[in-house]
Amino acid sequence: MWEKGEKLIIKDKFAAPIHGAILFAVGLFFVCFCAYNLIEIHNGNEDVLGNQIGVPSLLIGFVLGCVAIYFTFFPPKKTIIIDKEGIKIEKEKIFYPWDMVYMAYPGKIEMDQDDGEIKNLKGSVGRGSEGRRVYCLHVVYKEGEKTIHNMHKLSTYAVYDPDEISAAIKYWSGRDIGEKEDYEREKYIEQQTKNGMSEDDAEKSRERINAAMPIFQEAQDSVVTSLLFTIILLPIGAVVMMKLILLGADDSIETEYQIAALLVSVITSILMIFKVLETKRRKGIEKIKQEEEVKALSNDEFEKCLQMAKLNGSNGQTAINILLGICAAIALYLVLAIYKMI
Repeated sequence: MWEKGEKLIIKDKFAAPIHGAILFAVGLFFVCFCAYNLIEIHNGNEDVLGNQIGVPSLLIGFVLGCVAIYFTFFPPKKTIIIDKEGIKIEKEKIFYPWDMVYMAYPGKIEMDQDDGEIKNLKGSVGRGSEGRRVYCLHVVYKEGEKTIHNMHKLSTYAVYDPDEISAAIKYWSGRDIGEKEDYEREKYIEQQTKNGMSEDDAEKSRERINAAMPIFQEAQDSVVTSLLFTIILLPIGAVVMMKLILLGADDSIETEYQIAALLVSVITSILMIFKVLETKRRKGIEKIKQEEEVKALSNDEFEKCLQMAKLNGSNGQTAINILLGICAAIALYLVLAIYKMI
């Protein structure tokens, strides 16, 4: 647990106790298995499994097991250090002093932003959907007229807490730069300044956004909680609806009716998730509009806060309502057909 005034040290994954224990167990297994089979082969025992695996493979397995055990006791000392001097990435031998850092925050990989920045990802990573799930430490800094955006993968490090990383960056830098929302806020302020806003007005805008963002983030957390809750209930809702549709059915009901009932139940449950989320989002927005910090925002600032909290946009409630109506009609048809009323 990181505390203010302490260096935040993110250790290599092999330095974590759980990873070390797993590595030791695997290494010990390979060493014992390979050593036993090599000895039996040397003694002329033709029935051991090692004769089928082959001596070269056993030797390679023995060496790999020894290497695994070695790293258990002498793990790589490659760390990320965040302290009063700046951010040090030992693995890549990179150091970012605070006077050089414009923004630094933990977050997902960003490969498709069109903001005129140079994107450098330290370490190879897939560019498809798998690559986009990679979690990185983002460091943005100025180099002349260029803005450099480096991303350092965190997947090779031991357990890390994004909140601690953000808190350490804010504490040691003395600036509000530790979260993605801070970066988006600063880009917004810069754009407003380019459009003619004075420095004094820009600072006031920054203060208003900083005061209001916790309220927006609380609303976002509420929406996420609703999403998780509805996803958990989705299978239950689908099963209950399917049972209601097939309530009057007997064992001789056609397979087509059963498949149709299943599809309607699943699709209806998924549509209800989107409807619940949109309803929760709209009610959340109406609620935060009543807060004094939010009332102080301009229309542009309010829309920017919505965007940063991912509360903007709409999930197409009209289309969802139409689809729910179609599903209800199909469900009613199935019920009437099952009861032989049509």
